[in-house]
Amino acid sequence: MWAVGTSMVRVKSVDERVASVLHCDGWGDAGPNWQASDTSVADAGSPEQISFNAIHGNASSGVWIVGNGGKTRYSAGWKADGTAWTPVNSRSSKNLNAVWCSPDADVWAAGEGGSMVRFTREGGGEYAALTVDVPTTGVLRALWGFAPDDVWAVGDAGTILHWDGKAWTTDGSSQGLTEDLFAIWGSSKDDLWIAGQNVLLHKGSASLPTEIQ
Repeated sequence: MWAVGTSMVRVKSVDERVASVLHCDGWGDAGPNWQASDTSVADAGSPEQISFNAIHGNASSGVWIVGNGGKTRYSAGWKADGTAWTPVNSRSSKNLNAVWCSPDADVWAAGEGGSMVRFTREGGGEYAALTVDVPTTGVLRALWGFAPDDVWAVGDAGTILHWDGKAWTTDGSSQGLTEDLFAIWGSSKDDLWIAGQNVLLHKGSASLPTEIQ
């Protein structure tokens, strides 16, 4: 289990907000065993003043974190003696709010101003970023998917977007929605949930997402 955010630390006699990445490797007598993971670049000299906003990973892609200013980090996985985080150029300076790792090892990140970034592996196994057009300039807040050609994004003003493997399009179920949408999750393509400001949507097997009163 992972968690990301910011924490206050004293850097050169000044309190600063710096990146905070935590990993839980189990429970002890006192509760969950959370351990901090340093994301700073090795030669930075001091903790980076970054706010990371989202984390996701799987066996194919490793673990990814994204945050403000387009900052992105990648790790092959947790190591008790020190997890190594590698900076990845997202080609974006906008705040990234969400990240989702596809089973085929592609990685998606989304955020402010309709920013959408796709990370794919190059021939040598290194990841490279490509900005992808989306039909919105609003804030995107969450990502979820089930396959390389079935990825969803939600955001402000009722935005619901779908990736079919070729392009991002506005989903018809968002018509008439004005509420900001903050989270999306599903157990399968026939069980997709979206939560937002005073609204909860569910996509079943025979319908588009519908509002639950």
